[in-house]
Amino acid sequence: MAAVPTLLRSSPSVRPAQVNADATVRYLRAGRLARVAGAVIALYGSAAHAGPVLDGIRATGIVKLCLWPGYHGMSFRDPRTGKLNGVDIDLAIELETRLGAKVVYVEAPIDKLVEQLEAHECDLAVPGAGMPAAQPQRVRLSEPYLRSSLYGVTTRTSALVRGWHDIDRPGVQVAVLGGTATASAMASRLRHARLMVVGAARSCEEEIETGRADVMMADGPYARRLLDHAEWARLVPPPQPFFTVAYAYAVRPDDEEWLRWINEFVARIKQDGSLGRAAARARLGDIVARE
Repeated sequence: MAAVPTLLRSSPSVRPAQVNADATVRYLRAGRLARVAGAVIALYGSAAHAGPVLDGIRATGIVKLCLWPGYHGMSFRDPRTGKLNGVDIDLAIELETRLGAKVVYVEAPIDKLVEQLEAHECDLAVPGAGMPAAQPQRVRLSEPYLRSSLYGVTTRTSALVRGWHDIDRPGVQVAVLGGTATASAMASRLRHARLMVVGAARSCEEEIETGRADVMMADGPYARRLLDHAEWARLVPPPQPFFTVAYAYAVRPDDEEWLRWINEFVARIKQDGSLGRAAARARLGDIVARE
C-alpha cells in the first residue's frame, strides 16, 4: 500500500480537509509576513545608512507627499466626490505598500511645491506639470516616470491661431501656468508672441474663453482633459515634439539615500507594470517613460 503523504494523513480528531485548510492559512500568513519583511528590508536596508527621511518614516510610519490637487489625470480632487484621483494617487498607493508606511497628502499650489519641500512640510513632491529644471540647488528630481510634449489649446472658432506656426507671431497672447516647466520653456522660446503668466490653471482657461489670450500651452494630461470636457477647446499640436515635460518625484538635495530609494521605486513600477496600469486608467498610457 502506498504511503500517504504526511500533510494528508488523517487522525481521529483532524480530517484531511481541515489539515489542508490549516496549511493554506499558514501558507498565506507566511506570504504576508514575507511581503512585510520585504517592505521593511527595502525601506530600511542597513539601519546605519538609511538617511534622515527614511529614518523619519521608520519612526513615524508616515511619508508626506506634496501635490497640487488641481491637476487633471495626475492628482485631481474631484469636486463631486471630494476624492483625489489620477496617476500620482495610484502610485501613492504603490508607495504605501512598498514602504510599509501611510502616505499623507500635503496639498499646495503648484508654484509653492518647492517651498513646501524646503520647509520640510513633506518628504517628496509630485510636481504635476513639471518643475523648472534650473534649480538643482533646491530640489533633486528622480528618474522620470512620464514624459509629454507641450501642446497649444485654443478655441474652435479662433481665426488667429489655426496651426502651430501661428503661435509665435506678433500680437498673439500665449497663456501659461506660472511656476511650471511649461512657463520656463515658453519664456525662453517665444520670440514674437506675448507671454501671459497666470496663477491658476482655471485662469488659463478663463483667459482663452474671455478672449484675453489667444492660445494656452498645456502638457498632454491637461490638454486631454480640456478636449474631453471643454466644448470650445481645439488642440494645436506641434509638428514634432516641441518641449518634453518630464514627470518625476522631487526630493530635497541633502538626502542621497532617499533619492536612491525613490529611483529604485520608479524602476520597479516600470518593470512590474504598476506604472503602466496607473497611466492606462487615466488614459495616459502613451506618455509612460519606459526606459
